Amino acid sequence: MANGAQGPQCCSDIEIDFTRLSDLCTLMPQRLLVTGILIQWMREHFTCPSRIVNPLLHNALWNEDIAETGISIDSVFKYNPAVTEFRPGIFVKPGPWKVIRYGIDDRWMVGTRETQPTCDVHVRHTYYNSMCQGSHTLFCVAGESAEVEILANEVYKELLQFAPVVRRKFNFLRFVVTDMGEPAILEEATENFVVPIVVSYGAQDVWRIRPPCLLIPDDFAINTFNAVMRS
Repeated sequence: MANGAQGPQCCSDIEIDFTRLSDLCTLMPQRLLVTGILIQWMREHFTCPSRIVNPLLHNALWNEDIAETGISIDSVFKYNPAVTEFRPGIFVKPGPWKVIRYGIDDRWMVGTRETQPTCDVHVRHTYYNSMCQGSHTLFCVAGESAEVEILANEVYKELLQFAPVVRRKFNFLRFVVTDMGEPAILEEATENFVVPIVVSYGAQDVWRIRPPCLLIPDDFAINTFNAVMRS
């Protein structure tokens, strides 16, 4: 948080360094980041043959060159049927989030916290928190029904066994595999089969509000009216 200087200012003095994993955690929870975590997790797994359990998948190695990669791993919104015509793929789709309230007005009901003294006065700030519960689906895609089952089992075991590590690293309250669907023919490309794997997770947001973070100027009311009337 910024110090109480005069005039409008940015409320946060946090500097994010994306080369540090701990700094990425400060941005959580964010649905887009969960998508990125799952994509990168799968890419890391399929980069090294020694990490792949089933020897039938040792040739399904991921690299950044889409023409050379042995497996396509990306967001579901970047899915291209032509990409999985000759190779398997894993595509991550974000699901809905549900906000769970802990208490009245989202206040931290165990009490407030006290900051360092300012001008010989201890300023008390109310902390707030809420929990989000969400899910992501990893679609495993391959050209044969047996092949997609083998790929799905590899992904399922990786998610299942290392979920506790990811939960601790990224401060999830909960991170579990909840479902592995049955194999089906992919509607967008009937020559491919797909198996969906669902992960469910929960995370907590904790924050506080202190001046001058929320500035409501004198002309806020008239500007609000104008914004509505001109829309």
